[in-house]
Order: sequence, then structure tokens, then C-alpha cells
Amino acid sequence: MSESPHLISRDQLPLHGITVVELTNALAGPSCTALLADWGADVVRVESPAHWQPGARGLYARPSEELVKAQKNWTMCYPDWEPGERPYERSAIFANSCRGKRSVALDISRPQGKAAFLRLIAAADVFVENNAPDVPEKLHLTYDDLQPLNPRLVMLQMPAYGHSGPHKYYRSFGNQVEAVTGHAALRGYEGSNAGQLEATFTSDAGAGIMGAFAIVMALTQRTRTGTGRRIELALSEVFLSWLVEPLLQYQLEGVTAATSGNRDRLFAPVGCYRCDGDDAWVNIAVKTDDQWESLVTTIDDLALRNPAFRTNDGRRTAHDEIDAVIADWTKRHTPAEVMRILQAADVPAGAVNTALDVLADPQLRDRGYFQAVEHAETGLRDYPGPAFRTADGIAPIQSGPPLLGEHNEEVLRGLAGLTSAEYEELVALGIVGTTFRAGIP
Repeated sequence: MSESPHLISRDQLPLHGITVVELTNALAGPSCTALLADWGADVVRVESPAHWQPGARGLYARPSEELVKAQKNWTMCYPDWEPGERPYERSAIFANSCRGKRSVALDISRPQGKAAFLRLIAAADVFVENNAPDVPEKLHLTYDDLQPLNPRLVMLQMPAYGHSGPHKYYRSFGNQVEAVTGHAALRGYEGSNAGQLEATFTSDAGAGIMGAFAIVMALTQRTRTGTGRRIELALSEVFLSWLVEPLLQYQLEGVTAATSGNRDRLFAPVGCYRCDGDDAWVNIAVKTDDQWESLVTTIDDLALRNPAFRTNDGRRTAHDEIDAVIADWTKRHTPAEVMRILQAADVPAGAVNTALDVLADPQLRDRGYFQAVEHAETGLRDYPGPAFRTADGIAPIQSGPPLLGEHNEEVLRGLAGLTSAEYEELVALGIVGTTFRAGIP
């Protein structure tokens, strides 16, 4: 095993010294700012103790133990399936998308809370929000409202469909965006329908990456101009940029792309094949004639030496026949064995791993990808590390996800500049706190 990679100190990270304030929910906004935190930014997450936003800290603030154990899925995942007294501190969704951030629990719907928030904005470099467009309008938190307070502010807004057009005020999560952009109609097996699919929320993750990239570009431009700018990033338009091929196919051929399961629309054989083990599978993709010859040599079955299979067109025509031979071979090996054997023959193959397999993956462990992070509510856990690394090493996860309002005083007094008396007044009025108000389910 190679040596553990060197962890870069925070002051060496590219966004060290940049302050980000976020007012986000669900996954797109939090995943964007999580990347900025990975790159060294000081990210302050502002949440209202009086209102619950489903998504970022889980689906519910206080789900019952019975509900959690009945569902047992990633949307309500807690350590040992125990929500505990403060489930919103224990959610797996929140743990990953809000690691390395600071938390301020501030009710900005009240005048004193709004005033404190504006003082935060005045001290920030970046403001990120991904609410429905009418939310910043009603709160008077548009770029036109904030720019006079801080001309250097870079503001990223992440609506579902944009800040103009007939769908401007439509509310959507990732699964609606995937449906509207046509992605849901492309997924699934032949003969299946969109109603049988589970949402992937790929649009959220993609928008998070694109949003972080756009912010870095705006900050770079600010070094030249001295002024900030507003960035609008519609989730639907980000996702559509990945779906160019079916759109062009319809324009050129008048054909609507159909679902193809695990197969490829151009190459064969491509698919998932059952292996030795309980619900064990491997993905294999042959896209060149050389890869095909290597696969034939490795499997060593006369049925694959049919001269008609030497071309991709011939293999596509006989895909079912070829799949049966491949599956007969893969079922005698584990997914890891198939992957190792075929990769040694230069044939692209990958085991279909479970979460347990991924956590134990020797490649990821050898590279030191996972980082152990301690948290008051969830204990010591392995977190996916930042995806980038340089010759200097990899970025450390700065901290686990924050407790609600954990940094109220240090942020509001230190960053926003509130006096001790001003801060204590907010506490006395219940405008800042460390728990969601009673009655929020």
C-alpha cells in the first residue's frame, strides 16, 4: 500500500480567505458550497430556527423512530437507524453536503434577524441561494437589493427553470427537473416507463459543480474589475447541456431516443452481467474490435468466434446471443474477479459495488480518498474526500457538519460585527437559537 497522501493546510488552499454565505436547501445549493469549503472557503450556512426546509438536513426535522425504521432508505438515514433527540444533526444527507461549514441559526423573516443577515452579506465575498425565485423577492434579498451594501459581492442564484419565462415561479426538486428535461424518459429498460424509476438527483449534483465553477470565474474576474456580479444558473439548463445527443437526434432524424437499459446505443456488447454471489453484477463495455478480440480470447468460448461478430454491426445484431455467452462465463466469477481478469486484457470492466464494497475498495483506500471525521452526534465516520488533488497533496475535510447554530456568536459578532448587547438581544427574542422550534415535525 502506498503512503497516505499529504494533507494540504487550509491556508494553502485556493479559496482561503474567501467568505461564502449560503441560504440554501435540498442538494444543489449545499453541494455547490460544499465544494467551495473543500477548496478552502469559509462557508457560513444560515438556517432559520423557525422554518424547516426539507432536504438539506433530511426530510423531516423530527421523524419518529418508527417512520425511520419503516422506510430505511438514504433519505432518512441515521446512525443505526436511530433518529435520536435531534435528528437534524444526524442525517447522512446533511453530513456530506454540509461538512466543513459553519452554522448560524437566524430567523431572517423578523426585522432584527434580517438586519443581522444584511451585515453578514456586507462582509461576504459570495452569497449562494437556491430558493424559488419569489423567496428572495419577498425577502428583498435580490442582487439589486444587496449590491449597494456590498459592490464586490458575487451572488449565485440556482432556480429550477430560471428567473424569467413562464416557469419562473415553478417549484421543483431534482426529480421534477429530470422529468421536464427528458432525462427520465431516457432511463430504464426497454419497455419500462418513467413511473417505474427512482430519482437520481443528478441535476442537483451537476448544478452544484457548475455553480462552484461559475463562482470561481466571477471571483477571478473581480480581481480585474474590483466589482462583483450576479450569476443565474437554472438547474434545467445545466442538465440539458448533458442531453445534447437525443435532442440533435430528433432534429436530424425525427426519432425520439428510446430507453436502452444497460446497453449502449452505438456499441456492443455493453451491459451488466450476473456474477457469482448474491445479487452480484459486473459492467462490461466493448467499444473497439481490439477489445472484442481480447474478450473472446479471455472467455475462450467457440460461440464467440463467429466471423460475423468481428464487426460492431455484427455484434449489435447478435447482442442477445453474445450476452448469453458472456453471462455464462461471468456467473462463474465474482465481480471483482471479472474486473481484474478483463482489465488485465485491456477490456473495460467494473464491478457493480455496494456501499460496503466502495468503503472497502482497495483503490480508494490506497489513495487515501476517505477521511475519518469526528462528529458530536454521529461519531467517527469515513467521509468521501475532496475529488481534487495537487502535487502538494489533497485538501483535508475541515470539520464535520455543524450543529444547528453552533457558530451563532462567533459569526454574528466576529464576522457581522454585532456588539455583545445586539447579539444577546437576538438570543432573548428567539431570533437566533440552536434548535428548531417546537411544532416543526
